[in-house]
Amino acid sequence: MSKQLEAERRYNDKELGLILKLAAQRQESISDSNSDGLSLTEIQQIATTAGIDPKFITEAAAALEAQPDSPKFSFLGAPTKFRFERTVAGELPESEFSEIIEVIRRATGLQGQISHMLNSLEWKSSDNFDRHTFVTIKGKQGETKIKVFGHWWGPAFLLYTGATIGGLIATLGVGLLIHPVSVVGIGAIVAGGFGSTYLAARTLWQRVSDKTESKLRKLLGQVEEAVAAAASEKSGQQE
Repeated sequence: MSKQLEAERRYNDKELGLILKLAAQRQESISDSNSDGLSLTEIQQIATTAGIDPKFITEAAAALEAQPDSPKFSFLGAPTKFRFERTVAGELPESEFSEIIEVIRRATGLQGQISHMLNSLEWKSSDNFDRHTFVTIKGKQGETKIKVFGHWWGPAFLLYTGATIGGLIATLGVGLLIHPVSVVGIGAIVAGGFGSTYLAARTLWQRVSDKTESKLRKLLGQVEEAVAAAASEKSGQQE
């Protein structure tokens, strides 16, 4: 192919995507394995040279962060840890910390423990069932970041332990009724008993985990709404 034809060659969107993908793969193969990747600013700079508005890169990055992780097998059937984050424009004044604490307490029904430093606030609680909930709020550079974290290993442990004990009793009851005379028969009863017990416990924990996630998301939404209102009011007063 002549240089003139190469200069006139134009690539459609699909070909462009393939070229960029192959180029990235080749660069990755010769790059330092310890590379930390590119920052959002660096990606925006690259996009600008390609004629892409940086604001669309920001929106795409936010959408990527919002995507759930690819599903992975979990022995328990659902997570025991939950983490949610939001960022609100404007900084929450420390004078509003007490109001935000009241919002958290009303939403959870728990008093919790409070600690705060300059421009940051933390509320945490735990109970006899080993349920731990944390809410952190931190203002910095004209923004307020809100994080809600829950660690509910205790309820999962109690549920599976109770289900195992119940399954064992039920399996023994079935064995007494059937009176298996062979090792295979005994093994089948035990395997069936524990298998059904596990599936029942897994289903129950999935429901509990879903309700817990919904509850913590609701808590995050209420805190976000209160923080946004307080930060907006402060901004209005400054103007």
